[in-house]
Amino acid sequence: MAAHLADVGALDTQLDSPSAAAWHNAPQAILVVEDNEADAYLVQEHLEEAGGYAATYCEYLRDALTLLSDGEPRIIITDLGLPDALGLDCVQQLRAASPESPLIVLSGMADESVAIEAMKLGAQDYLMKGQVDADSLARAIRYATERKRTELKLVRLAHHDHLTGLSNRATFRSRLSKAMARVRRTGGFIAVLFLDLDRFKQINDTLGHDAGDQLLKGISGRLLDTVRDMDTVARLGGDEFAIVLEELESPERANEVAERVLHAVAQPLVLDGESIVPACSVGVACFPMTADSPDELLKQADESMYSAKRAGRNRVSRFTGGSVVRTLPWDQEFVEALGEGRFVLHYQTQFDPGTGAQLGAEALLRLRSGGGSIIPPVAFIPALETSDQLFAVTGWVIDEACRQVAEHRAAGHSLSVAVNVLARDLARPGLVATVGGALRKFSLPGDALELEITERMLLSDSSVTRTTLAELRSMGVRVAIDDFGTGYGSLGCLERFPVDVLKIARSFVSTIGRTGNGGTVAAAVIGLSHTLGLTVVGDGVETPKQLEFLRAAGCDGVQGLLLSRPTRLWCPTDRLQTAGRVAA
Repeated sequence: MAAHLADVGALDTQLDSPSAAAWHNAPQAILVVEDNEADAYLVQEHLEEAGGYAATYCEYLRDALTLLSDGEPRIIITDLGLPDALGLDCVQQLRAASPESPLIVLSGMADESVAIEAMKLGAQDYLMKGQVDADSLARAIRYATERKRTELKLVRLAHHDHLTGLSNRATFRSRLSKAMARVRRTGGFIAVLFLDLDRFKQINDTLGHDAGDQLLKGISGRLLDTVRDMDTVARLGGDEFAIVLEELESPERANEVAERVLHAVAQPLVLDGESIVPACSVGVACFPMTADSPDELLKQADESMYSAKRAGRNRVSRFTGGSVVRTLPWDQEFVEALGEGRFVLHYQTQFDPGTGAQLGAEALLRLRSGGGSIIPPVAFIPALETSDQLFAVTGWVIDEACRQVAEHRAAGHSLSVAVNVLARDLARPGLVATVGGALRKFSLPGDALELEITERMLLSDSSVTRTTLAELRSMGVRVAIDDFGTGYGSLGCLERFPVDVLKIARSFVSTIGRTGNGGTVAAAVIGLSHTLGLTVVGDGVETPKQLEFLRAAGCDGVQGLLLSRPTRLWCPTDRLQTAGRVAA
């Protein structure tokens, strides 16, 4: 294989690119890099005579590199003597700019050693000026294209698993090595997830090896859907897979992804006409916490996976400094937490920025571990979003929030409580019945409850979503869009969906007082909300300047750490003591 094929990691990235895949049905687009006008004209005549070729001409190498930066596949024909590049340097630069493009050298240099070096550097053919006609040029283009396709196919076969199309062990190790090197330079964390399917042999024995292959391909797709584009998923052999997670904020993030993997694998799958529920055991090892080399890190993840197997399968185990920490599958954790009363609500109070009066509070879900410590929401909320226990937990949250607000209303405080609803909740028709049941249970009017949804949840424009929101509003329940402005949805969402409240995203509130135009978006959202007859709440208020700006802009409500920290006890007698000083 040519010298330019040595970098497995870089090649693997190129082979996965859309432009490389496009060569299966690539247009015959030609890029001619030639500074001699007469030679360029002659090439144009040959291409026109051959027919079917659309050519673009560049006199300078820099212009050609700019054109190639769009990633589109082209057949490149280049001279070796250009105003800004001489000799084989232009071959190297063109090859680096578009490794998937066939490259033909058309030169006046009758030097066999130069031709050989050009081919070693990645050219597919070397032609002599003055010895080329339309037929020979068309033939060279066809041959160069086929050679490039064959080259890409061979390289892909060498570095990918033939059954699943995932990276193979060699490519996985190369990418892991590079990821570890980046961490050594820039800091941060990476993790290796090692997973093995549970009882895979039984599937092969009972349904046959074809069904086993279908399962492996199905699991491969689920793994790719679970991780980010920057992460690497590989099949190491048999029913063993491995994942490199890059640019992690903390080692705990790896556990969250592992739980998502566990849940994604465990979805029903039809094999040979039979529905099965696959499962896997996952081992986790993090760098630079416990290992110094790729082989050691992979070995630790492997050991952790076997620990999960010994502990009962279908779970995650994490390697930590010579020991393995076993964790329950999240679904089981949620079931036990509901039964043991380990879910709790914390409340963050919302105030009127002008009067200082308390308007209500947002209920925030928290989970206590078996030892009593609070598990950070970022550690369990992603798992809850895909869990079979989501609806049971949502029902508990709505019920508990209504119980709390009913107690305060009975004491004479006319307050409301806001509850966050996840996408799967909103798409479930049973949500309306759950809300209605809680309101009746505690004898509450609909306006005592507000459901917060994210802007992104409206982008699908689902008829079920619209129907659910309309039914909730007919009960008097208020609907709020949380983090407004970050979901990239159109303003048409505000017309299509029944909405009462917009909550300005924290990222926009945080700019107030920090830049010359800080708060511009926040002020625009306030104006838009009032034009549409909506209430607007500023979230994430942390400085007096932010509070004063929102008050002056006419914001209807505010919440944030400056005013009230989330707390287990919601005290309805508290008032916004800073409001008077700010107003003064």
